[in-house]
Amino acid sequence: MNAKLKNYLQDFDFRENFKSLTTNVKGDLLGGLTTAIIALPAALAFGVSSGLGAEAGIIGAIVLGFLAAVFGGTPSQISGPTAPMTIIVAAIVVQYTNQPMLIFGTIALAGIFQIILGITKVGRYIQYMPYPVVSGFMSGIGIIILLTQINPFLGLGVVTNVEAAVKMLPYSFANLNIAAACIGLLTILLIYLLPKLHKFFPSAIVAIIVATVITRLLRLDVPTIGDIPLGSFSFHKPAIGWDALKIMIGPALTLAVMGLIDSLLTSLVADRFTKQRHNSNRELIGQGIGNCVSGLFGGVPGAGATIRTEINILNGGRTPLSGIIYSIVFFVFVLFLGHWLKDVPLACLAAVLFKAAIDIIDFKTLKKITKFPLFDDIVLMVVLVLTAAINIMVAVGIGLLLACVLFVKRMGDLLAIDVVSLNDIEKHWVADESWRQALTKHEKGKILVFQMNGPLFFGASSNFLKSAERHGDFAGLILRMHRVPEIDVTGAYALEELVDLFHREGKFLFISGLPEEPKQFLRKLNVMDAIGEESFFRRFDEAANYATNLIRKENI
Repeated sequence: MNAKLKNYLQDFDFRENFKSLTTNVKGDLLGGLTTAIIALPAALAFGVSSGLGAEAGIIGAIVLGFLAAVFGGTPSQISGPTAPMTIIVAAIVVQYTNQPMLIFGTIALAGIFQIILGITKVGRYIQYMPYPVVSGFMSGIGIIILLTQINPFLGLGVVTNVEAAVKMLPYSFANLNIAAACIGLLTILLIYLLPKLHKFFPSAIVAIIVATVITRLLRLDVPTIGDIPLGSFSFHKPAIGWDALKIMIGPALTLAVMGLIDSLLTSLVADRFTKQRHNSNRELIGQGIGNCVSGLFGGVPGAGATIRTEINILNGGRTPLSGIIYSIVFFVFVLFLGHWLKDVPLACLAAVLFKAAIDIIDFKTLKKITKFPLFDDIVLMVVLVLTAAINIMVAVGIGLLLACVLFVKRMGDLLAIDVVSLNDIEKHWVADESWRQALTKHEKGKILVFQMNGPLFFGASSNFLKSAERHGDFAGLILRMHRVPEIDVTGAYALEELVDLFHREGKFLFISGLPEEPKQFLRKLNVMDAIGEESFFRRFDEAANYATNLIRKENI
């Protein structure tokens, strides 16, 4: 087999996952079981919040948790419904109300896109995601969850739109269900107080049990989850056809990219805990398979969940077996406890999501925002506001674009150009000063020298031209470029433009010390023809001596 093809296919050898299943059985059993117990409330909450129902959250946790573990590339990762994916699904559900074929078709298509992204090895580029963009959209998602869960917490209907939730605040507080609000407050208190007994105490599930029992004993009139039909685990035919595909492709791409970001960031966290190295491309394929099947069976999509993965690892989970155990435990819950879940108050789930939202908001970074460079602050705040006010993909897209523009500006500013005349050049630049001694001070002042440090690329080219144009009273220019490692197309054409300007003004341009690679690039673009091979010199001494002779010969 061709070596390149063999190396390419290594990323997709899922047998590695099966070989490791028996290497850490005890730790994986404990990690998977503990994580499932703690994650159950979140799965229910994300299912309800998505608009597809609690059963959709459980199905998503079962299907994605199992398949991502079997086919994924992060052994200790736990996958399931997550806040970013749920927010996007909720918007899709609102847009395509009563069109389940389109909704679940979009989820399945998102999974297919993730498989394609994995096969084409796009996953490795997650490392280039600027942290201010990640921090901004995660904090924005946390704010969305907080605002949209106020109504369920107060015993009122679910609102998935942030603008509507904010406008409804006066009405919501004026018409709250006091019993539901009290149950919600009790749930929050238990969630935060119970872990003081033990770091990994399953506080959320205990809080929900206590609140549900109180609700039933006191016969409180509060909204609950309602029946979770066990038969919901059935095939959902997706919408098929070109017209449906045109509708689904945009939201599906949004889900796929968000799942990529969410999962691979969690994979990086898992690597730091376990000292292992995940396979980004295989992880995307596993996530894609899981989300595709989840959509086909009526589940919400998801991704690698950071907090659940951390809990799994800290309880001993190290191999895909922990993710398999996690999904099996969820299946047992549905099979034997489904009829008990119908009485869980929605206010309890809102409280669970409040806790999730607070965990998602990047308070650590927001506290230090005044200490960051202004550019990073701008990117972070723009992404945060756009995430909460418009949508996640617009926020991430504009955030990345803004980060790139600001990065280019920074890099352009790094092109240092020291402008001197032959009177002022540093002695270590030259080995032989005979040519300089032969010139008068006036003649030496006629030759300008640019000492350039850094790449001459599109972000720096305008500064380069401006520097040349600012110094008009000289006969010629020597560009000392031995510290210019790279020239791009814009930089090459900036040089050509400068040569044209000098020809019109009767000035000369010489270049010394340019490395061979950028010199070859200038030849490919035929810029070398415009400058002239004779204008390039290996050493600054040679260029300065040639300029000296030219000054004296032409009597410039």
